[in-house]
Amino acid sequence: AGARPYDANDLEILYRLAAAEAGYKDKQAEKNIVYVVLNRVNSPKFPNTVSSVVNQSGQFGSGLARLKNVKIDNNVKDAVNEAFTDYVYGESAQGALYFGRSQTGGDTYLFTDSIGHVFYK
Repeated sequence: AGARPYDANDLEILYRLAAAEAGYKDKQAEKNIVYVVLNRVNSPKFPNTVSSVVNQSGQFGSGLARLKNVKIDNNVKDAVNEAFTDYVYGESAQGALYFGRSQTGGDTYLFTDSIGHVFYK
């Protein structure tokens, strides 16, 4: 897994975020969401915990409040758990620190996933 220890609360947040952002459509898309969060946690440019990254102002659709009613299924749990196992800082999701429906400004485009998220850093 990543460079820092993670706990059950971190996993719960990532289950909900992956489900909300990838919509139960594609395991790799769900894993990519987790990779972006873990890349941020391990980057000096961002807060160093999962909850503080997800709650950061202007990021992830205003954070945890919108995630409380998200349904988590076993497929999402499997994707998130696999993402933790497979994660390599700087390599997972090609080191992406951002994703969205389109790329912003001068950031470096990396790839577009199967559900239309654009990943960049």
